[in-house]
Amino acid sequence: MNKKRLIIVVTLIFILLPIKKVFAFCPDDSLSELKKLASNINYDYSYTEINNTAIFQVRFTNVHPKLYIYDDINKKEYYGDANGEVKIGNLSSGKQYKFIIKSSDNATSSNKQEVTIIVDGKDTTVIYDSGDNHAECQNIDISTKYVNLPYYNRYHKDPLCKGMEQYDICSKWNKNTMSYSDFQEEIQKLKSEKSNDDIKKEKKEKRILIEIIFDFVRQNLALMICAILLLGVISIWIYKKNKESSFNGW
Repeated sequence: MNKKRLIIVVTLIFILLPIKKVFAFCPDDSLSELKKLASNINYDYSYTEINNTAIFQVRFTNVHPKLYIYDDINKKEYYGDANGEVKIGNLSSGKQYKFIIKSSDNATSSNKQEVTIIVDGKDTTVIYDSGDNHAECQNIDISTKYVNLPYYNRYHKDPLCKGMEQYDICSKWNKNTMSYSDFQEEIQKLKSEKSNDDIKKEKKEKRILIEIIFDFVRQNLALMICAILLLGVISIWIYKKNKESSFNGW
């Protein structure tokens, strides 16, 4: 390729390329405002139990009209209502969802400029608005929020879990991928261990009680002997006193 043809090709490339798109950028002040608005967005979630599973709904609040929520997994856009809320439902437990906060079509800033003109022979500053020239602030990623939904244990309401709620296998929010037969087997195993632990605990408590009594007797043996002797002396004295004061007839 000769030099002339190369110049022609390069020229055509620059003509055909969307130069404005390549070099366009959102002004710092506009971008800063969008980031501040995005930082005000909070979220919470609720759930509904249906057919041994939990269906979640995530609610975003403080969603400004200049922003919208993009569900990166389901590839859907959600805009805030009149209260600035976005509700996204039908979400599964145990999953991580990625939500991108993006700028909406309202995220534009006008091209306001100060212009000095002469009025009555004096320099006067006026603000001139040439219209919107910052469409490049639209539909750009501002921030990202990851929502981790808890695992739902489908067996937590099973009758076998009665009295076993303290175990992870019966916890409502616990990852449990067991088959039902494995679940039953594990429950029986835990109940057997629990029963043995209860028996051991009862024996230990009885042993501790006996040890407490023994220690008390050992530590207070002398005092107890003295008390018994004193009680005996008092009993003998009372007996003799009663005998002396009794009436003897002819």
